Amino acid sequence: MSGWRLTLRQQPALRVDLRGVTPVALAALSEA
Repeated sequence: MSGWRLTLRQQPALRVDLRGVTPVALAALSEA
């Protein structure tokens, strides 16, 4: 979860990370 705090500080990178991380997180939750 610490990674989310780092992305919050980086606004430009936040949008890119959300696009790449969100699908992966949803897939991980669905598998779990």
